[in-house]
Amino acid sequence: MVGPVITNSYASQSVSGMATATVTTVSPAVTTVSPPVMTGLPAPAIEGAIAELPTWPVETNIFFPPGVDRVMLTVQPPLIRAIMQDAIENLRASLMFIDAFPDSATAQSFTHQALISAAQNYQAASPICRRLQEDDNYLLRMSRIVSFALQF
Repeated sequence: MVGPVITNSYASQSVSGMATATVTTVSPAVTTVSPPVMTGLPAPAIEGAIAELPTWPVETNIFFPPGVDRVMLTVQPPLIRAIMQDAIENLRASLMFIDAFPDSATAQSFTHQALISAAQNYQAASPICRRLQEDDNYLLRMSRIVSFALQF
């Protein structure tokens, strides 16, 4: 017996280019429909955007406990935890010796510099350092815990 053979395959797209669904007819008389993809971008633009997204090494990932949407120092891998702890000390030094009462932009700059310099101190942390420099969302998430630790 021969397996199913695709006899007809076509894609439908709305006029606005917002939704697409693929319908495939397989003999003997089996039809499958994939759900529409709602993106707002035409298919070539989506493929280009996905291709441009950087993929980061697993060791750079930040972990969140179940049900919590903020970074917690205690659940991070040892290297990321060490970087954050060193960044807290770097930030304290900046506040002691450079500006004890910085405005918000300066405080944010101190925090970012503290994280990057802490990551540069670990040879194994070069992917983390690169991600801190290139991924603003990653830097923001890590800087929240560093700056939050100084509030106590």
